[in-house]
Amino acid sequence: MTRVVVEFAWRTAGNVRLEADKPVFPVLGDVPGVYRFTFESPDRPRRVYIGETDRLRRRAQHYRTPGPTQTTNLRMNEEIVVELCRGVPVSVAVITAASLEIDDASPVPMDLSRKTNRQIVENAAMAEVIAEREADLQGGPLLMNRPGVGEAEWR
Repeated sequence: MTRVVVEFAWRTAGNVRLEADKPVFPVLGDVPGVYRFTFESPDRPRRVYIGETDRLRRRAQHYRTPGPTQTTNLRMNEEIVVELCRGVPVSVAVITAASLEIDDASPVPMDLSRKTNRQIVENAAMAEVIAEREADLQGGPLLMNRPGVGEAEWR
């Protein structure tokens, strides 16, 4: 049996705020990485959305001003604006470095400019949320990502 370990650490980027009814994101580097939005509502379980991109700063801009055919950007823009209007804090964290260890070999840095590597880290981050939810008797955070084709809803 092969053992694969993906190592990463979230770095807090800051909170999203509203300005002229548009979300304003904390300053993000123009680098590849994985990002997480965390919604900390007092009246519902913590919710997270995890994504990957080749340019974090540009991706945040797409959430701020989504195009008419960008369904994920439109959905998350609306979610962020609605929650901020309700007074719910929305924070952003990023991963810009990760490593991969296979069996007992030394960890190897992952090149996050490669989409496949970002997707591996993104899926490991989602697995972390799912494991946290399953281990938490209170329900843990809800994963807001859409399921893949043929998969059931995460919630």
